[in-house]
Amino acid sequence: MTQKRKIMPYVALAGAIVCGLILVLAVVGVTMQVRADHTASAAAKTTSSTLDASARRACDTLAGGYKGAVTHQARIDLAGKVAKHAAASNNRNLIDLATVLGRGADASAAAWTMASDAFSQACFDAGWTGE
Repeated sequence: MTQKRKIMPYVALAGAIVCGLILVLAVVGVTMQVRADHTASAAAKTTSSTLDASARRACDTLAGGYKGAVTHQARIDLAGKVAKHAAASNNRNLIDLATVLGRGADASAAAWTMASDAFSQACFDAGWTGE
């Protein structure tokens, strides 16, 4: 009985140490996950709004062809060219807005104007200068 009393504090201490280690590992794991999520989020933001070569070509294509796209078919053709360049880009905003541009081209002149304005603004937001 005396030997059990001598061992019990050590067992309790070992249990407390194990519980403490589990708690520390849990906190470290959560911290690492939060940092990983933050890093992934920052990387996504960087690639979603940057002006890479394909994004620049998409913006240049719309700017160069907009005034000449006065017919329904010309708007659809231009939207297709813009979408082709945008699809090769890492800029998620331009990829999404190229789809809107295509729908606007097929819908009406007013929808085309609004969609091309939105696409152009995304180009400027990404750093495109039109030069």
